Amino acid sequence: MDYKFNYSLDKNDLINFELFKLKSSKFMSMIYITVLIVLVMNTYYAFSEKNYAYLLIPALYIVAIGIYLFYIKKIRPDIRVKRCIKADVTYSEPREVTISEKSIEFKTLPKNEGEPMLIGFYPYLTLGAIIETKEYIYFIATTGTNIVPKSIIPQEIKENVLKIIKKNNFRKILVAFCIGTFLCTGCHNKQNITQLESYDGKEQVSEAKEESRREYKYLAKTTVKNGDAEVRLFIPSESERVAASQSKATLHGVTINNELLKTAESPKQISKKGLKEEKDILASKKKIQNIVSDKGSGNEKTFLFSLSYDITKKDTIYPCMEIIRAEKVTPEYVLKTIITVDNRYTDKESNSLLQEISAAYGINLQN
Repeated sequence: MDYKFNYSLDKNDLINFELFKLKSSKFMSMIYITVLIVLVMNTYYAFSEKNYAYLLIPALYIVAIGIYLFYIKKIRPDIRVKRCIKADVTYSEPREVTISEKSIEFKTLPKNEGEPMLIGFYPYLTLGAIIETKEYIYFIATTGTNIVPKSIIPQEIKENVLKIIKKNNFRKILVAFCIGTFLCTGCHNKQNITQLESYDGKEQVSEAKEESRREYKYLAKTTVKNGDAEVRLFIPSESERVAASQSKATLHGVTINNELLKTAESPKQISKKGLKEEKDILASKKKIQNIVSDKGSGNEKTFLFSLSYDITKKDTIYPCMEIIRAEKVTPEYVLKTIITVDNRYTDKESNSLLQEISAAYGINLQN
């Protein structure tokens, strides 16, 4: 069931978000730690050397820190919010939000007929993070943060809406499907990589082992071959057979493109090269902007990068992403996989499909 309601943000909502970011950062903790260190050290010297002039140092330091804290808590948030509203007037425009079990949609409500409507549609797995506080719910996406005050959720649907949010609430950056600016820092730190099964033509997979493999609703088994190497993997049904060494398929707005390469290059080199190629392709296309990639992560056998970008179509901005993954399957062969999520074509089935891809390709999406 879908839950729909309208709301508007005011200046205080944006100021509270700035304060939330400040409170959540490690910066404030570092300030308090330095104050404590300066106070302890100078108090020790003051009493050990009986020179109480040492106490002036922490006193002046505390005063300076107090002035700085007043600035970053009282003055700077107001400055940033004014700048934000000036740069993006849609922050203060009326919005319509639709929350379902699998996704959330934000839509601006133009005041005048003929004005463009901006729509952001996000399956939950493609969000950078969902953070719930006492007063707000923050939906972190590549295009920015969508702020929903809890107080504006209609009372008759509030309980059900919060249940859905809690079910999909994760305070993290997506690992494989980082859709961020969809906010993607340190996105692969906790990845759980499962090696794909491969053989070099000599080793055969037993029938019992074949039968024990998990069956998926959206994915079907396929094989890519190159020389004497072969990799068996899962891909959405109705795949396009480009060549024996490649397989490609698209379903519910998600595309998987696999290629088995014979190369002396490492998975990191292959995925980094693939990242550059994808960036160049995207940069050459019109109506694609905000192309952002992470620093990548992995090991000698497996490495991956995440790439996010926005596509504009008929005054609607769609956040999209790609994962470029490379895995050494034999000493001479590397499997390159590109997973693309195009939110122009995602639907209510996309979330479940992404979960299956996550399991099949050994990429951990949640803590």
